[in-house]
Amino acid sequence: MGGVQVQAKNKDTGFERTATTLDSGTYTIPQLPPGTYDITVQKTGFATASRSGVQLLVNQSATLDFKLSLATVSQTIEVTGATTLLNTTDATIGDVVQHQQIVDLPLNGRSFTQLTLLTPGAAPQQSGQQGSFTVREGAGSISPSVNGQRGQQNNFTMDGVLNNAIYTDTWVIAPPPDALQEFNVQSHITDAQFSISSGANINIVSRSGTNEFHGAVWEFFRNDVLDTRNFFDQTKPPYRQNQYGVTFGGPVRLPFFNGKDNTWFQAYWEGFRSAQSLSRFASVPTAAMRQGDFSGLLGSQIGTDSLNRPFYRNQIFDPNTSRPDPANPANILRDPFPGNLIPANRIDPTTQLVLQKYYPLPNLNVGPGVLPNFQFAGGNHTSSDQAGIRVDHRFGDNDTMYGRYNRSNANLLRPEALPTYQQTLQNYGQTFALGYTHLFGPTVILNVHYGYTNTVYGQFDAAAGDAFLAATNFAQHAPAKNGIALGPQISISNGYTGVSQFAIPLGPQYNHDGHADLSLVRGNHTIGVGAMIYHIHSFDDGWGAAVGFTQNATSQRGVADNSGSGAASFMLGLPDNLSGFLGNTSANERGWWYGGYIQDQWQASKKLTVTYGLRYDLVKPPSYGSKIVSGLDVLTGNFLVSGPVPPLYPQANVRKTYYDPHYNGFQPRFGLAYRASPSTVIRTLRSRCLTTTTIHWYRRRRTHAFHGRKEWESLTLVSIRDCQRHTSITCHLVVRISILCNP
Repeated sequence: MGGVQVQAKNKDTGFERTATTLDSGTYTIPQLPPGTYDITVQKTGFATASRSGVQLLVNQSATLDFKLSLATVSQTIEVTGATTLLNTTDATIGDVVQHQQIVDLPLNGRSFTQLTLLTPGAAPQQSGQQGSFTVREGAGSISPSVNGQRGQQNNFTMDGVLNNAIYTDTWVIAPPPDALQEFNVQSHITDAQFSISSGANINIVSRSGTNEFHGAVWEFFRNDVLDTRNFFDQTKPPYRQNQYGVTFGGPVRLPFFNGKDNTWFQAYWEGFRSAQSLSRFASVPTAAMRQGDFSGLLGSQIGTDSLNRPFYRNQIFDPNTSRPDPANPANILRDPFPGNLIPANRIDPTTQLVLQKYYPLPNLNVGPGVLPNFQFAGGNHTSSDQAGIRVDHRFGDNDTMYGRYNRSNANLLRPEALPTYQQTLQNYGQTFALGYTHLFGPTVILNVHYGYTNTVYGQFDAAAGDAFLAATNFAQHAPAKNGIALGPQISISNGYTGVSQFAIPLGPQYNHDGHADLSLVRGNHTIGVGAMIYHIHSFDDGWGAAVGFTQNATSQRGVADNSGSGAASFMLGLPDNLSGFLGNTSANERGWWYGGYIQDQWQASKKLTVTYGLRYDLVKPPSYGSKIVSGLDVLTGNFLVSGPVPPLYPQANVRKTYYDPHYNGFQPRFGLAYRASPSTVIRTLRSRCLTTTTIHWYRRRRTHAFHGRKEWESLTLVSIRDCQRHTSITCHLVVRISILCNP
């Protein structure tokens, strides 16, 4: 029946949208903000029908059917009781985790990303730079692998704008659960509006204020009083973890302004403090080795050399006696240090300075050749604060706008492999977002979004200092940079613990993205067109110098491999290798990403919805502000320095942009959703790489008396098979069946 007026009214803010049914009885209200709505259906001569408490989730397409009966104008039929809504119009596979689930489920560290594992097809497969550069709060966060895609290929959005940390392949801001309305994990996406990456699209929606003031205060703690002793610890190491915060929102009320029904705010702050000590082990030179005494390592005889001299396991040799072996000139012959003792006047003074600064004496009662031989308690100290505020304003029935600002600052001070210095890890994130919605009428809607992100990731070893560089003359090889005086990064073979000295300042990275999306309802067609522009401006750097000591300097080649010692070479000050960062190691990179799409969601019948569209993306090669960029392409052969001497050193031969732009970024999208019955929906979609069949059904599980809500059990069966390449385009077909039993 056509001409029926359908009204959707948000229960919390009073926001209203309307639509009129077609002759077939179908109607569409596109791009409604997530929230709880009261739906009213009315037509002259028929009883008004209504349904209250309909919850619309992020990126959800819901179908509501009404039956109108003849009655007087004053008669109203109200449908009560919440029902589970099936998605009968969208072929994209997506799962929504709602606010109550986010808040109620116990999370160590309270990161919403841990709940992404509730999504069918998600696996906790960490990848990329996530582990080493992300400050963990409690159990930490996660970027899951969804349906076989890599975790770093996920795309994070927040309130419709990008929320991606470019370097770590994760998120910029992860607000506390109390500040989130819900989040949605989409895969096998048929909506041409979404792109950026081949993984899942994880879109979170921040909570907005309502006409009623509401808030929450929380604290979660863990400590060693609640824990038992680790099997390897003699005593329980200290452990303190506290996470606390507050959120508050409602209408904006000022002495000269009352924002009820027009302006709302929502703000939050959360702090995290953690101190955790763990037993750690290291391998350090013994007191005897510091004096040049390696007799404790000398083992049994394992052979003789070309001069018929006995050869012992772990025997060290004097490199100053190196000479060609008369029996085999290809080998080097050396004389052993008598008794495996290095003379005191041969011990390198720089080595002594390094030992005094970094290496403690062994404290475990083990033999001279047994490693590890040192135990210490290393403590991780985490400090994090994050805050945010969102303001929504309605200018009238046709214009709404929101603005959001978020900031997080997390720092981790963690032990290194030796107890004499520590490493600092910094995560800073800042986001700003604006969104504007204009209704040209009930069937034409324009959404415009702008997002800004700023991230800084830093990893710094405690610097050796200018005095140490001056005493060791190391500044001649690697002088202090940006006020950071790093010492040598030392490695010692044969199992001894090394010294880390490296600085990696990554950022700031300034990213801007803009989106414009226009939705038009024309009969049974909901047409969407839009465009995106994304600008990335990244600064990064990293430097250090490494010195490696192996057994080569004190070994005897050609007799056996069980000779020499990395620690003995270290005491003699004879490195095997030396490397360092020279010149300008920083990068100032800019890149642009352009995208556009057009699509149609065609309600072919009351049961069948067809979605088809085309998206195009163009990623321009990055440019570098300093124009200092190099690379080596060995396939060309033209990369060696020419001159009067034989070519020994390669020279850069790669274009400054590294790759040419590709203009073939066309992405066709196609999907079907068929409503076989009021409780069964079959979806098919065309994407890439696999053919999958997914069957979902739900049954009533139990009702909680306290919360007054119902839970549902779910069972997912997935079968995957490869598909053949029929053309130059690789494709796959996905069929998903959703069945709702006992609604």
